[in-house]
Amino acid sequence: MADIQKRDKRVKNLDEKAAFLQKVFENRDLLFGKFTHQDRKITNKNKDEKWQEIFTECLNEGYNLVNGKTWKNLKDGTFARMKNITKEKLDKEAQSGSGSVFVGIIIVDMFSS
Repeated sequence: MADIQKRDKRVKNLDEKAAFLQKVFENRDLLFGKFTHQDRKITNKNKDEKWQEIFTECLNEGYNLVNGKTWKNLKDGTFARMKNITKEKLDKEAQSGSGSVFVGIIIVDMFSS
């Protein structure tokens, strides 16, 4: 029974991470855009407000990944770790030629566009 609960918790955590990354991906132009943009003005304030909005959505949806955190923790901690882990895994895969796929590929797509 404990194994099933652990598996269910892992699945829920993965689902939450994927949903969080989807929210970030949908807002990537604003969150990672340059400060001079053709069709709208992008500022640090705009970016911070969007991170706060994503944090609030995750909080309202009951995501464990935001428990006890602030929107800055989500941005500078959780997301930064996901991004770095993904880059490290992709670098290792490129070096080893293993070719396995990691869910965090969404993160890489955000920075290659």
